[in-house]
Amino acid sequence: MKITGKPTYSGMLIMNHLQVLLKLLICPLILVASISAAPSLQDFPVVSKIWIGANKANFALANSQEFSPQADTKLSLHVGNGARLDKGFHWGTINPVKYRLKSEELILEERKVKLQIDELEDANSAKLLSLEADYSELESKITKLNQALQTKQFDEIVVTRINKARQRLITQKLRVESKFDNDSYLEESIFKEDQLKLTLRQKKRSFETLEYHSILKAPFSGKLEILLPESSIQTLQKGETIWLPANIPYARLVDSSQINLKITPNDALLQHHRVKGNLSAIVHTGSSGSLIRANFNKEELLTTKSSKKSWIFSISPDDMDIASPHVGADFVTHIFLELDEPAYLVKKNTLAPLHPQTLEEFGWAGVIRQIWPNAEIIATGPQSIAIRK
Repeated sequence: MKITGKPTYSGMLIMNHLQVLLKLLICPLILVASISAAPSLQDFPVVSKIWIGANKANFALANSQEFSPQADTKLSLHVGNGARLDKGFHWGTINPVKYRLKSEELILEERKVKLQIDELEDANSAKLLSLEADYSELESKITKLNQALQTKQFDEIVVTRINKARQRLITQKLRVESKFDNDSYLEESIFKEDQLKLTLRQKKRSFETLEYHSILKAPFSGKLEILLPESSIQTLQKGETIWLPANIPYARLVDSSQINLKITPNDALLQHHRVKGNLSAIVHTGSSGSLIRANFNKEELLTTKSSKKSWIFSISPDDMDIASPHVGADFVTHIFLELDEPAYLVKKNTLAPLHPQTLEEFGWAGVIRQIWPNAEIIATGPQSIAIRK
């Protein structure tokens, strides 16, 4: 028998309850199936670092410095072109005649100040002897007046005069004693001595500034290259001086024992790193298949007027010979974040299909929580995630 017509209200209510009940029964089954399909972390490789990006890098000598004068000046050279210098070695002098004259002038000034201070000390000794003589004379006069008052008979007027004179002598004696106690007799001498020493310090400071700009010392150990015409080099080798034009490099000191990688990080690289001190780099130099390894060393400003920084990586000593022929060249460099502890490395394209809706709403952290609730994300790179359980 065929039943026609609209369903009753009670029938619709029963159907809704049945739909809810079916959902409650089916959802746990779907969740269980999802969990059972989730991969195990133990299926993924354990790593100590994660790739965070690639960037162009330049091989550069760690220590290389050019020298150029700020104004037209004279130069004398104390070593030959190509000489190997130890750090701190004095290899040349700017304006040698001026430097020598100022040096001699300072020596004479020091001798002059020493003589003047000796004269002041002699004057102090003479003052001391004079004060001692004055003190003895005053004591003698006071003693005589005391004896006169005790041994002779004077009328009242004379006694009053003697007492007044005696009091004046006592006052003078106390004044002399105070000069002994606080060295006030030395005040003028001390002031003059301080003035002399201050003037000498100022002249020494002025000479030190001249010396800093005149004496050319090696800031590090390396090979000296003279960047001048051969005729100028020959003149210098004879011990003669030559004129140098302002702001033109005339010498370069190079230390080829240490080579760095210099990287100006792109935005993508900056986004995926956390602690620069934990960065490392690997460079593939081409057809030879040689790999060069380097570790993060420091940051440097690109220019004094820029806030943008470059990363400096120190190349491993074992790879220095491989890197040496590439100084000045640019290579694509792979940057890694070194992990504090080993972690599982999971590819993002492995996780993305498992929970696309969760990924869209909560990102990779949400996906990891749903698959491995007790796992912890250690680092995230462009292609992979480092996870610890």
